[in-house]
Parts: sequence; structure tokens; C-alpha cells
Amino acid sequence: MVTFLKSMLFFPLLFLRGILQWVLRLLVGLSFLGGIGMLIAFYGFDANLQWYIPWIILGWSFAFFLVSWFYDIILLKLNPHPDTVLFLD
Repeated sequence: MVTFLKSMLFFPLLFLRGILQWVLRLLVGLSFLGGIGMLIAFYGFDANLQWYIPWIILGWSFAFFLVSWFYDIILLKLNPHPDTVLFLD
């Protein structure tokens, strides 16, 4: 029964993993580049920015990365066949 419940959660999550990882990696990259760009603009050119905004954007980038990482960990824990190796690029 436990294997059936794991399978009911695992296979839809595995099916959605590709698009979710693509979106999360896009958000990580864009927010990281935006945060670095704002840091350069703030510290390099002395723009009129609030000092904490680039750090918030970099924090969002790290949060998106953590969501991606935890999603993969959840998939590994829900694997209905623990003897089978699950390769998640």
C-alpha cells in the first residue's frame, strides 16, 4: 500500500520535473545576473539604489536554487523502487 501511495505521488512529480526545473533554472539565472548587474551598478557607478535591493535579488536566486534542489530530494525519497538508481541530471 505504501508503494502504491509513493507511486501516486512520484510519477506525476517526475512528469512535471522537466518543465519545473527549466523554469526554476531560468529564474535562478535571470535573478543572479540581475543581482550581479545591480551590484556592479550600485558599487561601481554609485547609482542611487537602495543598498539592500541587489542582495534581495541574489537571495531570491538562491531561494529558487533551493526549491529546485529540494524538489529533486523529494523525488529521490518518493522513489517507489529504492533498489533502482534514479538519475536526475
